[in-house]
Amino acid sequence: MKSRNTLLSAKALGSAFIVALLFCLVPSSYGQLGKKLKAKMEKAVQNLEEKQDAKSGFPSTDQSQSVVAASFKDGTYKYWDSNGSSVAREANDEVNLRFFKNDDGTVSHITVDDGPKYVPDEEGRASFVRYFTSSQSDWALFFTGKKIYFLKVNERERDGEREVNVSWEGVTAHSNYSEIPKIKDYITETRKHQLADIEQYEADRQAVAAAEAAERKQTYCLEGKDVASIKMINFRTLKHFGNFVGEIHFGMEATLKDGRKISTTEINTGYMSDYIITYENMPGKMSTHFAKNLDENTFRTGFIKGDKVIVKVQSKYHPNLITSQEVIPTYDYKDGKVVFDWSATKYGYRGNDLKLEIKATKHAVTGDDLYQYRVTNLTRNFIVAEGKIKQDQMMYLSSDGQPGTPHGYAGSESLRGGDAGDGGTITVFKDPNIPTLSGFLVTSHKGGRGGKGVNADYDGRPGQSGSTNIVERAISF
Repeated sequence: MKSRNTLLSAKALGSAFIVALLFCLVPSSYGQLGKKLKAKMEKAVQNLEEKQDAKSGFPSTDQSQSVVAASFKDGTYKYWDSNGSSVAREANDEVNLRFFKNDDGTVSHITVDDGPKYVPDEEGRASFVRYFTSSQSDWALFFTGKKIYFLKVNERERDGEREVNVSWEGVTAHSNYSEIPKIKDYITETRKHQLADIEQYEADRQAVAAAEAAERKQTYCLEGKDVASIKMINFRTLKHFGNFVGEIHFGMEATLKDGRKISTTEINTGYMSDYIITYENMPGKMSTHFAKNLDENTFRTGFIKGDKVIVKVQSKYHPNLITSQEVIPTYDYKDGKVVFDWSATKYGYRGNDLKLEIKATKHAVTGDDLYQYRVTNLTRNFIVAEGKIKQDQMMYLSSDGQPGTPHGYAGSESLRGGDAGDGGTITVFKDPNIPTLSGFLVTSHKGGRGGKGVNADYDGRPGQSGSTNIVERAISF
């Protein structure tokens, strides 16, 4: 049976019908008398709606949810699951709620089944509460005078307007959908009660942050301070150090003439922006085409001059204070290999044509045996990578064709599978100082598999294999 607080009385329904009928009978051109009568009718409708809301216990837009929720007591409540538009006739669960209150008697937060903690929607930012929400649950709680609604509330700003979406998950008394649009309207309209508080909160927060930043700068910024020396601390590189920059990590420590030390490695202390950092001999060309199986995220293509990177740091406010450290790349890569995969990526496409130029060389600092190489994508006409690698490692070049499309792909009515892409051509220009690349270079240029047709007779053509061509000639980078 439906609860009384969700139904209008017959008297209320009759009044609403009479008011609505009179409203329809007033002509818009009736003059001043008509306007007055129309205004009275609108007021009557408003009063009727307010009485109906009062009877059902639905809060007005001047009532904060922290006040409405205060009328509820700790305890176990019957619970009806919702399918979004209605609930079953009988309760199918129970929930245990505890209400925690402020000194003024309003609700500060709520716990459900001694688990998730539900707090005001703008906790700490606004005193007016539109609903209670939890970081531990997808649900929000909304209170009328007699029911507790479990909702999902989604709010976002779009084109300068705030959108509110509400979905119904459950309720602690038998109910119907009629109050859900009212809840959405309440959440939307009561936002105005929070705006001044939020604006003040943000202003206060920014003022505090600015004061803290000013205090930190005064305490830890090197500008205007008597600095005796600077040095790098916690300097480290990753184990596999090749043609990369992102793996050089360090902090700075300045010693003042009074003996105090200011370090950048501690939170909210020294500033790395107090220093000018340069990397000498580091290649200048950054490639956005990544090699696979590398320790770092960014491949810096180009050769490191003298196989030595010099990290130089200068105090921005004390130009005479300079420190530096050498970094020697090892040119060994994660898993002992470097992979350049330029196989086709779309159905039926051919693999990219690649060119590898390679010669043997020595590490300028350690004397290790290296290969110096350049990989070029001939299909797209750009240099993929330039670098060096230890001769006991491996390089993989891939230029496989893609399979053909299966029949019916993307809504096609064709019974035939698509033709596959051919493998690409890999051309290797090897310097005479390399006897053989066997054991170092692995290439792949397979043709793709023909697309599956409705049966074997309708399969697409398989792709042709590509080739690896090795040409011996002097290489000069």
